[in-house]
Amino acid sequence: MNTKAKKISEKEIDKLVVADANDLTKWTRPINVHPQKSIPIFITEKTGKKLQDAAMKRHVKNYHKWVEKIVKQHLAEHV
Repeated sequence: MNTKAKKISEKEIDKLVVADANDLTKWTRPINVHPQKSIPIFITEKTGKKLQDAAMKRHVKNYHKWVEKIVKQHLAEHV
C-alpha cells in the first residue's frame, strides 16, 4: 500500500473546490443570523478624544470595538 498522497496542482484543487461548492448535496440548510442589538452611548468630546488617543497608543485599528471591549471587561469584573 502506498502511504504517500498524490500531489495535485492548484488548478486541480480549484476544480475540486468548485465542484463541491456547486454540489447542493454538500450543503446544509441555510441559517439566519441576527447581530445583537446595540444602543448608543454618549460621551463628552473630551472623553472621546482621550479614548481615541489611548487607542492610538495601543495601535488599535477600530477604537469603537476597543472601547466596547473595555466596557464589557469592566462590567464582567464589577457586576
